[in-house]
Amino acid sequence: MLDRVFQRIVLFSLLVLPFSVVAGTFEISAQGGAGGGATPTDGRNRAGGSSNTPPQFGYRIGTGPRLLPLRNIDGVTMIGAGMYRITDPRPLARVAELLQQKFGVPISYEEEELRYAGDLISASELPQNRELVAKNPSWKGPIGPKNGTIELSLPIDAIIRQIGDPSEFINQAIQSHQQQKNVGSFKLVKLADHGYSIVMDRVANQSGKIEDCNPPLDTLVSFPEKYRSLRETLGVIADELAAAGKKKIGMGGPFEGDFLESTYVTIGANNETARSVMARALRRAGQPLQSWTLSVLSGAGSIVAFRTVYIEAVDFRGQSGLQEVLAPQK
Repeated sequence: MLDRVFQRIVLFSLLVLPFSVVAGTFEISAQGGAGGGATPTDGRNRAGGSSNTPPQFGYRIGTGPRLLPLRNIDGVTMIGAGMYRITDPRPLARVAELLQQKFGVPISYEEEELRYAGDLISASELPQNRELVAKNPSWKGPIGPKNGTIELSLPIDAIIRQIGDPSEFINQAIQSHQQQKNVGSFKLVKLADHGYSIVMDRVANQSGKIEDCNPPLDTLVSFPEKYRSLRETLGVIADELAAAGKKKIGMGGPFEGDFLESTYVTIGANNETARSVMARALRRAGQPLQSWTLSVLSGAGSIVAFRTVYIEAVDFRGQSGLQEVLAPQK
């Protein structure tokens, strides 16, 4: 497994590209009342309840003592009623964050190594980093994808609550990504009862020719069932990928109390995709849901960063905030 120093370097680089991997910063439109007050009638969720959470996944909203503050997603701009423009080096990763907010369903993102020079740019050349460059003129930053833009249309919140399944809107975003000729081509993978992943499956080679690629988490893995920490479990998956000829992938993400080491699971794999095994390891009965982002930095390796799934809720005072989404008890 990549050592933790390398993981911290990669995580910092992802942030300045810019690219957020911070857990617990995802909002979704919902409403309700917990601990008193009127029952909502506009289809939005209540804190501490299970109103209108996606029935096909069986998720429920947590019952924490207070909501976390709302937070904007970098690169996402509302340009009209239900209309969003996403501009970012990894626009589909931002779409995953946005739709995860809107639906309360885990939506992950996976990319491949970019080899074509025309797809790459220094972080210092990104418009998002102009202020940073002005303060540090000699800073160049890591090499990563150039900016791409996606436009996305979503229904009102009450309709989102009724729909429950975000796949239609993920596919809409993937289609916009292709129409805009952004870097790479992507497919949508359904993860049984653990949401979805947006997976890069075609990318330009060094000559600029578009070729199919083999996403690392498509790799079949097998290992004996055992009670392990989540960090150890993910390390076993990473070792299986390396043994199959894939580049070493670090597993990380900033968590309070070191989530990966303090969480234990009993799990094994029998010729299953690494993606499905990882999803099973992360889905713990009655516990907060997690999604992931697999990012690749040119010449610096890959890392999978995990984030908690949060949904926007309204407390008994009528104030909006973020509430975690939990897996079913069984």
